[in-house]
Parts: sequence; C-alpha cells; structure tokens
Amino acid sequence: MRKARFAFAALAAGLAVACAGTATSALPAPRAAAPAINADGATQYSPAGTTVDASKGGSAEGLNSGVLGVLFQADKVLVLTAQLQFRAADPWGLGDKIQQIALAMNGDVVGVNQSGSGDTKSAIVTIRVPNDRFNAALNQIKAIDGVDLQSAQVTGEDKTEQFIDLDARLKAKQDEEARYLALLAKADTVDNILKIDQVLSSVRAQIEQLQGQLNALKNRSTMATITASLSTAGIVASPLDTGWQPQRTFQTAIAALGGLMRVFADVAIWALVWSWIPLLALGALFVVTRRARTA
Repeated sequence: MRKARFAFAALAAGLAVACAGTATSALPAPRAAAPAINADGATQYSPAGTTVDASKGGSAEGLNSGVLGVLFQADKVLVLTAQLQFRAADPWGLGDKIQQIALAMNGDVVGVNQSGSGDTKSAIVTIRVPNDRFNAALNQIKAIDGVDLQSAQVTGEDKTEQFIDLDARLKAKQDEEARYLALLAKADTVDNILKIDQVLSSVRAQIEQLQGQLNALKNRSTMATITASLSTAGIVASPLDTGWQPQRTFQTAIAALGGLMRVFADVAIWALVWSWIPLLALGALFVVTRRARTA
C-alpha cells in the first residue's frame, strides 16, 4: 500500500514538472538588444532600450580606455548622435583619418572646418555612418594612434512614436485621396469636377508634406551623425624669469619716455590749433578800447 502511494506521488510530481515546463516554453522569448561592437570586434549586450552617455564616464583616462556606443532594439526608430572632443598633435591629420573611416563604412562626410596654424591648429569634422556601424565607427575613431579623448556624449533619441504617427497620417491622407479620385470619376458637371479637384490638390499637398517628413525621419534614423572637435595638445608654458633684467627695464623706460613725448606733442598741437581764439578775442578787445578812448 505504501509502495502504491509512493508511486502515485512520484507520478503526480512528474506531471507537475511537465506542465510547468510546457507553460514556460509557451511564453514568448525576450528580444535581445542590438549588440555594441567593441574595438576588438567582440560584442557587448545590455537591456533593451538602454542608452549610454559617455560624457559621464569620469576622467579622460577612463574615456580612452572604455568602449563608446549605444545599445538598442532593432525594431526601434532611433536618431543616433555623438559629440566627441579630442586632442592630438596633428588635428588636421586626425580629421583626415576620421573621414577615411566614414567612407570605409559607406558613410558620408557632411562637414569639415579647419582653422589655425602651427601649434594652434583645430578642426571640426562631421560624418554620417549607417546606424549598424555607429558603435564600430566610434571605437575605431577612439582607437586612432596619438589621440586623447577629452569628452564624449553619445545619445540615441527614440523616434518610434513619431514615425508611427507620421506613417498613420500619411496612409489616412492616401485613403482620402483615393476616395476623392473615385468621386472625381463619377462627377458629371464641371462645377463638381472643379470643386473635387481643388480639394484633391489640397490633400495631395498634405500627402507630399507628410511624405517629406517621413523620408527625413527615415534618413536621420538610418544614418547616425558623429561630430568630432579636434585641437592640439596642451602646451606647457616655460617658467617666467623673475630676476633683474636691465635690458627689459631700459626698453620699458624708452617706451614710457616715448609716451610722455607724445603727450607733450599732442598738447602743442591742440594749443596751436586753438590759439587763434584767444588772439581774436584780444584783438577785438583792443579795437573796442581804442575806439572808446578816441571818442
């Protein structure tokens, strides 16, 4: 009897385990986030929808040793942007290398601004790369020899809801256009045709506007933008010599004497220009006095 009870209990436990396994397998598997590609080609995962702001990564040494990028779901419509600041011995040369990275990833160079000369060179380079190469591009740029990453801000702006809204509005307007086209085909008077055509023109203008907004959003969410600000490495100033320097003192005294002489010359010029006024006044006074005596 005990053996029968034990067998029955074992059977019940087995059925419970089987049911639990069936229920678990019936749940949809969670969708993995898109991986971030490290500089060495390895992948790194994070919970879906996670974004990374590299500007909060701490010191510059931490930024240079870490991995840049954002992790996101593949079905999201994201606008990916990155703002990077580098120091390098040759900012212009670094800008050329960044452009080569963009072109190698089927991207575009949308802006290059170079200024300065010698030790004061600087540059701003703006590139666009496909979203799926965004993380790889960031880390290839950061891995260039001789660069020092000072700050980085990497963001992903979710535009999924805006994309869905624009797409729904576009489809509604296209359906409205189809209805007016059907009415236009049935119109039997010139007046009705003109009225329907006027409304149809307005609807088509709205369709073109929505289509343009949708295409612009698709373009922004397909290609990520990276802006790199490049400058030369900091120059350490030599310590000032605070000892007695008679040559500098002599030069300062000469400069002060020249300034004083300029002041005297200015006073003489002003006196020469305005001296006719008191002379004229004295002449007029002399004439008046002489006439008074004669009278």
